[in-house]
Amino acid sequence: MVKSFLGNELDKIYMMILRLPEGEFKTKAIEKYNEYLHILNTTFINDVNEDIKVQIKNFFVTLSSGNNKVENLENLQGAPSMFGEFEQKGNIHDLSSEQVSTLIDVIDSALLKENASSEELEKILVEVEKKYMSLSKVYNSEVEHKIAELKYMLLKAYFKENKNNKIMDIMRTIDDSFCLVVMKKLMDKQLDGDNLSSKFALAKQFLSGSYPTLISNPHMWEQVVNLEDSGANASFIEPVNEPTKKTETGLKGWLSKRKDDKELAKEKGVDRVIHIRPGGKNEEGVVECNAQDVDKLYNALKKSKDKIAVVFDEGIEVVSLKTASKIDKDIKEALLFAQLPSSVKVIDDEAFSSFFRLQIDIPKNSHLTRIGTDAFFCCSLSQSSFDFSNMPLESIGDTAFNSTDITSILLPPSLKSIGDGAFMGCQRLEKLDLRNTSVTSIPSGMADGSGLKTILLPDCIDRIGAHAFHHTKITELDLRGLKQLRSISKDCFSESSLESILLPESITTISKQAFRRSRLREINLSELQQLESIGDEAFSQTDFIGEQGTLRLPSSVKEIGHSAFAHTSITSADLSNLKLLFIAAYLFYTSNLNSIVLPPSITSIGDDAFAETPLESIDLPEQLTSIGNDAFKDTKNLSGIDMSKLLQLRTIGSRAFMRFWY
Repeated sequence: MVKSFLGNELDKIYMMILRLPEGEFKTKAIEKYNEYLHILNTTFINDVNEDIKVQIKNFFVTLSSGNNKVENLENLQGAPSMFGEFEQKGNIHDLSSEQVSTLIDVIDSALLKENASSEELEKILVEVEKKYMSLSKVYNSEVEHKIAELKYMLLKAYFKENKNNKIMDIMRTIDDSFCLVVMKKLMDKQLDGDNLSSKFALAKQFLSGSYPTLISNPHMWEQVVNLEDSGANASFIEPVNEPTKKTETGLKGWLSKRKDDKELAKEKGVDRVIHIRPGGKNEEGVVECNAQDVDKLYNALKKSKDKIAVVFDEGIEVVSLKTASKIDKDIKEALLFAQLPSSVKVIDDEAFSSFFRLQIDIPKNSHLTRIGTDAFFCCSLSQSSFDFSNMPLESIGDTAFNSTDITSILLPPSLKSIGDGAFMGCQRLEKLDLRNTSVTSIPSGMADGSGLKTILLPDCIDRIGAHAFHHTKITELDLRGLKQLRSISKDCFSESSLESILLPESITTISKQAFRRSRLREINLSELQQLESIGDEAFSQTDFIGEQGTLRLPSSVKEIGHSAFAHTSITSADLSNLKLLFIAAYLFYTSNLNSIVLPPSITSIGDDAFAETPLESIDLPEQLTSIGNDAFKDTKNLSGIDMSKLLQLRTIGSRAFMRFWY
């Protein structure tokens, strides 16, 4: 039968009824729907009088109002009697059994031709429909069903022969019978025997999820064809991924997208391309991903062995697969590629976290402003480079690119903040240029454990966080342009390949373990006239040799932490200009120190301060009151110490001079 405006109204009514809560109102609504549907399925549209049209419109309005009272439906009178009136007028006549058999035989002969061309099938379809319409004005379910099977076979032929224009033509003729034929094919293939409850559940899912918007969507029907041919799970039937309109433009758009998807699948080596549509707006008023589509991807990754690519359709502003990111590791490996839209503004927290084999494409003209925490955590991102230079990107969240395979990243002037550990573990990232950004602070662990060899910073930087460049491959660095930088944080360059660094005069603090276990040999300590504190183990276990072999510090230094120069290559130290009150424990422990000049203000020497060094001589200050345990232990080259003037000395710790005396 001819589809019409009234048929579309009933489609909408059916979808609304499905969403009603169970009860008397829903039961009555279904009965009323079936009455009107029976009229439209057994009558030409021109024979439907104005009363029925008005009643269908009122039926739609009643359901839309949300006033779910049975009496509102009972006021819609006339449907059964109107149908009887049509019968009395003789407007309906049916096919005889012989006519039905003749038409079905013609169609069955076509259906048996498995490799029939589209031209052959077209001729048969035209012949059958012409004969059918000439013989009857009544809907005959048996013939309609067979015609639908023939149309489906023709559709498959069009896809096989890549006849895009013909596909659009047949899209305009698809009706209820066609959808139900396909549904039955899928159910018969998936469900054994007469499991009616399961078949009904599947039918309801198919119709409520896809129909009626499905009928004008060639991309959907290609999936149906592939599904029916492969015998894959029927849950593959998906809701459409775009608002569909029965226009040639809309259909051409879908055919173009279908072609793009095929090319994308071939390029990326995937079996399936799944689209995610725009959903609703969040509290901030930006458009999120359609939650059902994300669940659909989740189920595809969980149940299918296919390699999958996901395309986020235009209009989406917040991108996230956070729900899907909770699935098992081996399943996550199925997602190989993600295409983001230019409309994207936010890549949300954990958006693609731990999709280990993922590549991603972000259009260079996108509206991206924020990359969230753990957005790409542990993704391969094997396309290696990102260019955000022309995007309005303002922030990158904590560990956003942690442990990815990126090799380069270009950042825009709009970037204001980078989160802790943003590039941690990026072992292939060799260069990071922040000079063109608005970043003022280097976060903790920013490039910790990365392959970074070159870092270029803007002069406005006022803080470098702990572990920022720990275990990196940077060998030399000049920070003298950073006039606002006050401190080098804990473990900032520890265990790195750093050999030489020039610090700005503004530095007041070098924190604990700042350069520990690095390859540092040279640093301009004597030029740092505002330096006040050197933390515990700050230069421990480095190749530091001081300036021309001698450690010299500015007179501003008030405190040096324990083990600060332990295990270094320093051979001499002149601390005479300092006003220190004590020499910290393990200060030069096992270093190459052979001579030192202490400040006269020293009152105590800590445990193991000079132990196991090649120290040859030392003059102890007269203010000295205590010498700690093992302070000079195993200083084998020390020939003697004049202690005659140490009138205030009160304590000498155990083993303080062990091996010196024998």
